[in-house]
Amino acid sequence: MARKPAKPRKPRKARNITPKPAPASDAKALEILDPDIALEVADPDTGKPVQITVREFRFREGLEIRALAGPLIADLAAQVGDEAEPSGGVVEAALAAHGDLWLEIAARACGREVDWLARLRDADAAKVSGALWQANMGFFVRHIVAEAGPGWMARLSASQTSSQPLPPRGTETSDPSRTH
Repeated sequence: MARKPAKPRKPRKARNITPKPAPASDAKALEILDPDIALEVADPDTGKPVQITVREFRFREGLEIRALAGPLIADLAAQVGDEAEPSGGVVEAALAAHGDLWLEIAARACGREVDWLARLRDADAAKVSGALWQANMGFFVRHIVAEAGPGWMARLSASQTSSQPLPPRGTETSDPSRTH
């Protein structure tokens, strides 16, 4: 017996899918995926507002910056070595000791000349410096921790745990609020 030819199918109508606006939590996720930070600073030559973008280091840049930033990273690792969590003063002291190096790193992160950045007003320079830390926090923390060694990580972990350790599993405690 011969088969009947198949009936041609009607094409499906395309559905009109309109993307919904991203909720605020999606905006935060985008910051994580693209941590580049746009800033407005006063041009040191004209005083007029200028937009700059402080970028997260890309892979190749990160390799170059790691080699360049070696002395700064070593100094930060040495200074935080005695503290469970580094203070802002420790970071500021290290940046002051390596000012020219920090300016070079900032220049690479925002695509500006070192001399231009060096002439920024203090408030604008602080914004650029803060944005550089924020956009590249993972880079610096990763390298500082690697340089500081496992002892520093152990102290950091210990400082973030409870001051009252839990009793060993299977033991009773007289404090009913403590459970395992």
